[in-house]
Amino acid sequence: MKRKNKIWIRIQAVLLCVILSSFSVSAQNIGHINLDSCISLATRNYPLYSHAQRLQNQSDNEIRQINADMIPQVSVASQATLQSEVTVFDVPGFSLPATPKDNYSFGLEINQVLYDFGKFTQRKAVERAKTASDIQKNEVDLYRLRATIVQLYSQALLTHENIKILDSYRESIKVRYADMETAVANGVVLQSNLDILYAEMQRTNQRIIEARSNLLAAEQKLSLYTHTAIDTSTVLAPINKSDIYSANQTLRPEVKLFNSQIKLLDEQIALEQRNKMPRLYLFGEGAYGRPGYNILNHDLRMYGTVGVGLRWNLNNLQSNTISSQNLTIDKDMVEEQKSLFEIQQNSDLIEQQNEINKFAQLIDTDTSILEKYINITATAADQLDNGIITSTDYLTQLHAQKQAELDKQIHVIQQQLAVVKYNLTAGTN
Repeated sequence: MKRKNKIWIRIQAVLLCVILSSFSVSAQNIGHINLDSCISLATRNYPLYSHAQRLQNQSDNEIRQINADMIPQVSVASQATLQSEVTVFDVPGFSLPATPKDNYSFGLEINQVLYDFGKFTQRKAVERAKTASDIQKNEVDLYRLRATIVQLYSQALLTHENIKILDSYRESIKVRYADMETAVANGVVLQSNLDILYAEMQRTNQRIIEARSNLLAAEQKLSLYTHTAIDTSTVLAPINKSDIYSANQTLRPEVKLFNSQIKLLDEQIALEQRNKMPRLYLFGEGAYGRPGYNILNHDLRMYGTVGVGLRWNLNNLQSNTISSQNLTIDKDMVEEQKSLFEIQQNSDLIEQQNEINKFAQLIDTDTSILEKYINITATAADQLDNGIITSTDYLTQLHAQKQAELDKQIHVIQQQLAVVKYNLTAGTN
């Protein structure tokens, strides 16, 4: 009994460690998310995510149906009839048994294709190509979802940076306001200077309210797409994408869709050519009944027949030819759409590459501009304290400094966003 208690205590200790470790892991992950996670969560929770598997299941059913058409087709053919009159042989000196008015036939009919010139195989090829095209349409929708998530995430980052700068701007004004209250009380500074600072704080509060409203909207949309609670307490990690990849047009789902559509049209054209050919088949039927093939034998008995047939529908030759021509026209139109897409893709890549280079140059100049404004604002603060300049003059310099800080942060985010957009356009994740 003591041994069992010791074992149970060890099990409880192990379970407690597992629970505590799981709590610690979840605690580390709470309130932190990055762009890749948002894209992954949004993709997995998108209603069309499982659509591809359903399309594949549907295609498998169609293939099984085509395979079922290739096995012998068996049907039951039975009947019982009662005739109002029958043939009577009235020959002098020669008697024949009377033909019964009731006749019976209970049997089976069997048809088996021997050779169809590849029609069944081509039907399955068409079905597979159609499914591949439908699945690729779904992939295009999922790829567009990524662009939407990137846009929302970058919007949230930019707005968050704007709020940080506005908060810093407001805190700087508060510090200066507190210092000037004493100066106003001592009659050193006019009350109007203090009022200007107060009014600017209120305007800044309004801008912060607007920015937080925009941030909340972006976070709520991200929460909707990712099925994850994202709010103002959630830390959005920087994008930190600096590598761009060489464009590979074959990786874009739209290009794959065009290729799958062209493949489908090729298979459909091939099927139309197959449909022009005849079909060689084996048939047979057997029954139990009367009169059978020997009308003079009135006994109930087994009888049947087997044979080989050739069926060729010549009336469809013209319609198949017209269908093939229309499918060829459709294929040419898809190839033109593919070429147009590739031209637009290359144009977008050129534009986005220029954007990346532009933001890199702007960030370099932002650093030097910000350094100057920091020095200017420090000087303006001293001048305001000594009554050399007014609050309006000081706010002008402080606003310029904070705007320079915001410009730099925005340019950094925009450059990273441009890299992400370039890779999406190029066809890489």
